[in-house]
Amino acid sequence: MRLVATLAFFATLAACATTSFPGALPCADCPGTHHVVELHPDNVFVSHIAYLGRDTSYDDIGRRSFPYA
Repeated sequence: MRLVATLAFFATLAACATTSFPGALPCADCPGTHHVVELHPDNVFVSHIAYLGRDTSYDDIGRRSFPYA
């Protein structure tokens, strides 16, 4: 139930405008990783992951498969 409510919350936010969710996570062999996920109203997502202390980053662009609430 909690997962459904969370997905509905994010879907409602994304339906209004582009919404960005930044954050940092620990890393086993580096100082950490910085993540940014953008949810766009047309079901497109953009994900950017950068490794702190390194010159390495990854970008993904795709289309979400779960419907808006």
